[in-house]
Amino acid sequence: GSESLALLDASRAVLLHREFEPAARAIFDACRNLIDAGAGYVGLMNEDGTGDSLLFSFPEDLSWSRILGSSRAIRELRAEVYLTGRAMYLNQSASRGLGEGIDVRNLLFAPLTVNDSAVGLLVFGNKPGGFTDEDARMASAFGELAAVSLTSSRAWEALDWSERRFQSLAQASGDAIVTFDGDERVVYWNPGAEAMFGHTSEEMTGKRLTLVAPSDFREALKKAAAEVESGGASSSLAQPVETIGRRKDGSTFPLEISFAGWNTRRGVFLTSIIRDITERKLAEHDLRLLADHDHLTGLPNRALFRDHLTQALALANRDPQRLAVVLIDLDHFKAINREFGPQGGDQLLQSVGDRLTGLVRTADTVARSGDDEFVLLLRSIDEPGHTDKVAQRIMGALKRPFSLNGQEVQITASMGAAVYPEDGDDVDSLLTRADLALSQAKESGRDQYQRLPPIREVSLELFGRR
Repeated sequence: GSESLALLDASRAVLLHREFEPAARAIFDACRNLIDAGAGYVGLMNEDGTGDSLLFSFPEDLSWSRILGSSRAIRELRAEVYLTGRAMYLNQSASRGLGEGIDVRNLLFAPLTVNDSAVGLLVFGNKPGGFTDEDARMASAFGELAAVSLTSSRAWEALDWSERRFQSLAQASGDAIVTFDGDERVVYWNPGAEAMFGHTSEEMTGKRLTLVAPSDFREALKKAAAEVESGGASSSLAQPVETIGRRKDGSTFPLEISFAGWNTRRGVFLTSIIRDITERKLAEHDLRLLADHDHLTGLPNRALFRDHLTQALALANRDPQRLAVVLIDLDHFKAINREFGPQGGDQLLQSVGDRLTGLVRTADTVARSGDDEFVLLLRSIDEPGHTDKVAQRIMGALKRPFSLNGQEVQITASMGAAVYPEDGDDVDSLLTRADLALSQAKESGRDQYQRLPPIREVSLELFGRR
């Protein structure tokens, strides 16, 4: 849905931009468009905590300092958001307006929280009809993404600090900062490294990297040292290296290393900033999941289903076997939405997805391909008639009552199938044939399963020798 797409766009901005402002603009725009706000700004709390330093605003000519200062209700709401770290909104009403001469009719504040403290705000205004709790929930999610971007941009800025500030930076940093000599021996091991790897500075000083790093870490270090030797007195290696670290207790974790090095009379020295990227890897995994799975049911979406079907066809070509595509359309789904509301409809779709998943084998695929449509990939079909049996079993299972808002609801479904290789030998031809069969089922009165007559009769033995 639009919510998932907007969050996905905002998450991509966090990954794409090291600087905070361009990422914040993308996050702000995605949220503003999603919740239909007509105005807003992104600001960071100023040093004395009395106001916000605006990073940018929309529209640019709106005087936010006047707006925020002209109403006690607005000032109190802003302060409460900073204090509690929760998104809040204020809608104009007959009993409590936003103030005389204010250019906004309603306001929503969402905090940017870093280390459990709100350090800035996503602010939105002028939503037709006023803001809702759902808007506040969405703004909170986008505020969390903005806080991640802010934290990340500040970390990247730390990489550009001068050598004169190295010692104070290293002592205060939450990242591991480690300096090595040309023999890969540790000469400096900061508190962040102690916390990350579990070894104290006393344990690591003078020791080689083999205690905490696999061979590819050491290969990266050797490459960095060689670049420093050929690059002059000092140099910074721009491309971070991702590898696996090993803690004192033997556990491993993903990390990212950035190197800077310099030549001295005593040889080459390298300083590395090492970051535990476990959370980032989990976030990347979640992004991939968002990109190829339906956000409501958790099932594969249409694009991922096509990938599964493509792979299954390639395997079936090498090792001749039948497979089937079955399209399922829930009959009269709009009536469910009218009677039980969108939440009831969503609950039904989730229940249907769960029931379908329980009816097929683990090797098969159940995907959501549209609003009220599902699609199955059945692998290793013994004969074309096997698909008919599975379809009839599914139709019977879907007729069993579903529970919606404490009520039992019965539904029916129309289904159309296509079998490889009798009905087609590529993704598009199989999906097209299944869709035509589904249309025929619906035109024949719904609550039916149809499969068109096969295009050709195929012997799998001959098919394998072609």
